[in-house]
Formats: sequence, C-alpha cells, structure tokens
Amino acid sequence: MTTRELQAQRNGHSTALSAKTGADGFLANDAEEKLVRVVDIQPEPDQPRKYLDAESLRELAESISEHGLLSPPLVHLDQATGIYRLVTGERRLGAVEQLGWETMPVRVLKERPNDEQRRILALVENVNREDLDPLELGLACHDDITKTGRTASELARIIKKNVSTVTRAMKLVQHLPGDLHEAIRLKKLPPTVARELVPLPDDDAKRRIADLYMTKELKTRADVTAAVRAARTGGEPRSPGGFACEIADVRVCVALAAGQSLAQATAAIKELLKDLIQHADRSLIEFCRFLQAKEAARKKAKELQAAEQKLAGHRPVAEGSPKRATQNVPGR
Repeated sequence: MTTRELQAQRNGHSTALSAKTGADGFLANDAEEKLVRVVDIQPEPDQPRKYLDAESLRELAESISEHGLLSPPLVHLDQATGIYRLVTGERRLGAVEQLGWETMPVRVLKERPNDEQRRILALVENVNREDLDPLELGLACHDDITKTGRTASELARIIKKNVSTVTRAMKLVQHLPGDLHEAIRLKKLPPTVARELVPLPDDDAKRRIADLYMTKELKTRADVTAAVRAARTGGEPRSPGGFACEIADVRVCVALAAGQSLAQATAAIKELLKDLIQHADRSLIEFCRFLQAKEAARKKAKELQAAEQKLAGHRPVAEGSPKRATQNVPGR
C-alpha cells in the first residue's frame, strides 16, 4: 500500500468518525498526526473497553506487524503532565506495546475534548471498530446516560445503533449482580446465556444457574432457559442428564430434561423402536419426515383435546385415576 493510499484510508476513517460525532461541533479529524513515545501514551481511567481479550490483542498485533498501523489512535495532550491521554485506540496501544515499538503515530486533537465529547468519541469508535460485548456496551451506555441525562434513543442515534441494542445491553447490566459482570468480562459466561438469567428476581438464583453453566452441568442455552423456567415456577434449577452409547457401530444419544426419569426414556425408546421396525425400508430422510409429521399430529390432537375439555366445562380426569361410577337412575 502506497503512502498516499495509506493516508487516504486514514482520512476516510477520521471523516467517518467525525460524521458520527459532529452533531455537537466537535470534529475528530481536527487533529494533527505526529510520532510520540509509546511510554508517553496512557488510557483514560473510564475507557469503555474494560477487558482486553488476549487472543484478540495478539491477532491485532500480528495484523499491525504485517500491514502497519492503518488508523492511529486519537489522543489529547495533558498539558499539566505531558502525557498523551487516549481518547480512542486502547486496543491498538496494547498491540503496539506487545510488538515492542518505542514510538507510534497518533492523532493529537488541537483542543482538549470535554468529558462528554471524549466519552462519546471513545464509545463510538469502539462500538464501530470491533463491537464491545453487550455487557461492556451496557456499562458504557449506562455511564453516559447517568452522567448526561440522555435518553436511550438519543444515545442510540449518536453511536449509530438500534435503540433496542442499547436498551438490551443496559438491561443486562442493571439486572445482573456485579460478580456475573466479571464472569462475562472473563469470557466464562457468554452474554447470550447471561441474558436468560435477567427475568429471575433473585440474584442468588441467577448465580446458582450461572454456576451450573460455568461448571458444564448446563451445557446449552436451552438448558439454561429450562432451568430459569423451573426456578421461576418454584422448582429447584437442576442440570439435565442423559447418556450415550455405541451399539453395532451406531451411536445412540439420549438427553433428558431436568426432572425426567429413565422410565420416561424407556417408554420413548420403545415407541421409537416400534416406528423403526415398521418403517425400516424407508430412507433416513423419509423416516425423519415421518417423525416430524407424527409429532405435529400429536400436538394437534393434544390441542384439540384441550379445546374439547374447555368446551365441556370440566377438568380433565387425571391419567390413571379411577373413573367415576355411573349412577343408575331408577325406572318408573
């Protein structure tokens, strides 16, 4: 890449950033590019990216080593200390430090941004360069709204995100205890799984289910959803079970939802074996379609039965309960 092409790419990035943040008259491309010592650059204490993933940082360092630093960080000079304070580019600084560079190019703002401008510039660049995880986004948005009094809609317009993205991220922050925030930062608890815990009103229940997931007793998001549902209805969240075996070179796996027994698994396997024997001459695709059609018919029949019972105006007799004897009416 030529020097002219590199400068054009840098200018394009600055223009894009200033277009996102120029509503208040503060332009990110109103900055001078210069070479400064790496030790003289320090992040702001409230930088929105609280956790830097080591693997992601290593990959960025490799990219910078191969292609160069295409977009220098944005900084301002702290006149009192002589330190260049990062406005944007904490990951790039970390990558350059890994590479052992003594100096690096930066874009120095001609005037010190106020706290609101600096916070918005940092947040905008971070969420558009490499998405913050939802917790980090939620923390940064919550901090901005608390300090500025902006609404979620106003902030969403500034950072070019859907308002639903902002509100979901903030909900994740507001409804989870701090120790689970840290688990998400450390990549032990995926944000998609953490969101399933939000409806629980009790922080201890959230911690119990999160711990079941982090210790691999709950293996999927669906398992977590089922455990949350059980906890909300007064049950104790339990991990699902199951077993797998190999018979005649065919691997058989059985998964049991929380609370299901081996007796239920046995009944289900017997019914499946009966279907397999009856349709052994079919192809696998045809048999799968048969099972889907059978399940759909079963659900429809169950819905029809429930509707008939509702129409009859009486409760269904529990399965296995003795039927009430019919009273003989005396003849004339």
